[in-house]
Amino acid sequence: MQNLMNKVCYCMLVLGLFGTQVALQAKEEIIMDSADLEKVRTLIDGKTKLEYPGIEVEKLINTANSGCPEAQYILGVMYMKGDKLALNKEKAVEYLQKSLKKNYYEAAVALGDFYKSENQLDKAIKYYDIAADELNSNGLFRMGEAYLTGCGVKKNITKAVKYLDKAVDLKNAGAMVVLGNYYYEQKEYEKAAGLFDGAISVGCPKAFYYQALASEKLGKNDDVVKYLKLGVAREDDKAQCMLGKMYLIGDKVDVNFNEAVRLLELSAKADNTEAQYYMAAILSKTSKRGKIAKDAATYARLSADAGNSFGEYILGIFYEKGIGIEQSDKLAFEFMSRSAAQNNPLAQAQLGDYYLKGVGVAKDSAKGIKLLETAAASDNVNAVKLANFLLGKYYFDGKEVAQDFVKAYNYLNESAKYDYPRAIFMLGFFHKDNNRNEVEKLELTFNERRELFAAVVAKDEEKAKEFKQKIETKANIGGVFQDYDKMLEFFQKGAELDNQDSYAWLGIAYLNGVVLRSGNNVEKVFLAKDTKKALEYLRKAEKFDHDEAFFYLGYMNENGIEVEKNPELAVEYYQKAAKLEYPEAFAALARVYLAGIGVDIDFVKAYEYAKKGVELGNSRAMYLVGYMLDKGLGADKDQVKAIEYYMQAADKGDARALYAIGMCYEYGRVLKLDKVQAYNYYRRAASLENANAMFMLGRCYELGIGVEKDSYQAKYWYRRAADNGVAFAKEFAEKVEKKEK
Repeated sequence: MQNLMNKVCYCMLVLGLFGTQVALQAKEEIIMDSADLEKVRTLIDGKTKLEYPGIEVEKLINTANSGCPEAQYILGVMYMKGDKLALNKEKAVEYLQKSLKKNYYEAAVALGDFYKSENQLDKAIKYYDIAADELNSNGLFRMGEAYLTGCGVKKNITKAVKYLDKAVDLKNAGAMVVLGNYYYEQKEYEKAAGLFDGAISVGCPKAFYYQALASEKLGKNDDVVKYLKLGVAREDDKAQCMLGKMYLIGDKVDVNFNEAVRLLELSAKADNTEAQYYMAAILSKTSKRGKIAKDAATYARLSADAGNSFGEYILGIFYEKGIGIEQSDKLAFEFMSRSAAQNNPLAQAQLGDYYLKGVGVAKDSAKGIKLLETAAASDNVNAVKLANFLLGKYYFDGKEVAQDFVKAYNYLNESAKYDYPRAIFMLGFFHKDNNRNEVEKLELTFNERRELFAAVVAKDEEKAKEFKQKIETKANIGGVFQDYDKMLEFFQKGAELDNQDSYAWLGIAYLNGVVLRSGNNVEKVFLAKDTKKALEYLRKAEKFDHDEAFFYLGYMNENGIEVEKNPELAVEYYQKAAKLEYPEAFAALARVYLAGIGVDIDFVKAYEYAKKGVELGNSRAMYLVGYMLDKGLGADKDQVKAIEYYMQAADKGDARALYAIGMCYEYGRVLKLDKVQAYNYYRRAASLENANAMFMLGRCYELGIGVEKDSYQAKYWYRRAADNGVAFAKEFAEKVEKKEK
């Protein structure tokens, strides 16, 4: 900026052209003095946010037209920005050129900025160079920045630092910040801090944020908070955003959710795209519906529209789940793809999940796995947790990729290292049982051991070593054999981390107790039954709209467990679980409509609910459809089809279906009479705690139905049946005892 006295003299010279005092007075009424020009200058430079106090545009135009170069510069900038004047690029360039002709070199910088915005980089550099040659600090700053980034010129760090150093010597705040950031990236934090401090000393409000970053690297945590608060006091959006995040997670300050939201909201309203992303995330957690969700979607949209990859990521999530906006898999995929294209690891993980599930795109397991592996190898902790969990889950399920328990365990374990609650729950589930592939696993282990033996006999040391390693891996990996202690340990840890699935499964565990019964009926108690704790955990899971929690709360209300018996409320819970497509809920609803529990008896509805349960693969529903077809309830009687459904349910281990098939074999109903098969099905059903099957098994041993007579076994199974609610079974046990005497 030209010397203030020169400006005043120039304007006085313009005024001196008028020969009379009257003329001078008239001219003073329409021409700005130097003080007014200084006020306008601070406004367009962004040094103040006042609204042009007492300044009239007409005066400025007259002053510029009278030949004052600073007024011409100011007017050119105003036309360029469309500030107080309609946007007019031609007039902007015209006035700036006039100003430059009178050696007002700030105009050269403005012309450079204009041509840069028009993507005419050669012209931009030409004007920046004119200003720099005259040692204009902003010209030097712009040239340094251009060489640093390679914008309009070939990147040259040496030249960049040379220009920026000269601008710094002239107290240019922008140069101090840019050069400070360069040294920050080079990990020369002391140098960076010195430059940021210089920018602060010349009144640059944004420098406080950068000084906070440097202080953090230098281990000066108190200074981090101090500088951020100073930046916040000067309404700097970056300082507001960073301090808001710190209050959110308790980093260097105590957790203060309300202050975090206040600061992030201020930053978001100042168009800080990162703060907009955080506001979207916070509000979406507060509510998935209503105005709050719509506000969350608005922030997400603003951040995404500005090209922020995290904004695009969260907007994709919102479209997937219908949070604050209409649900759309197609748009979810579109925004997630945009974010992933910017190398956002979180988006890459989520996009991998979309490809594996077919969300908004045709399923492509290979692409999905590749994206998940990329995210898992990133340095973004949240992405690493999510990607490893998803990889573990997919390899565990074995639906979209070939099932691989070793890979599943390793991926889940990697995610759990970061205390990722969902992975911790899955590890607990890994140890829950081995029913899923029990036979396959046992056969595989047997075959491996047989091959190992053959290799040893053949003195094939390499093969023997290979098989030993395989067996050790299978023996050491969780999930191959049951381990209830580990299961409960993982569920408990998941619950401590507020995981809804862990809450639900702990509730179920306490509701039933965790007991392992050996072949000779010796019980080992891993977790004692505690219905009070069961209710507590299930209610915690209920807050997350958890399907299993709804179902078991329905069960507790139906049976009056820890709550007053309430069949109507039980039905409401079952319906909530059914809306979330929990398979067991459809079987429960079929049962209550069949028996009139909490609702009027309605066989048609019962059959419809049972059929929906069958579609979801539920064995109880299969049994009920078979039962209703068998009896002609809610559908035409068809005993052949009924047996088909009984068989489907029996294949899935449904005890009632096994018992029903046993009855069919014993009495030759639909199935060919076969006493041995009857015995086998009764035995399988009895092993699953079916009391009626226990009674029938006692009868088989007493009468020799499909098995040799055995009075000891007959008494044992009659007593088991009596203990499990078949009252008359006790008389049969006593009758056998009398015969023995």
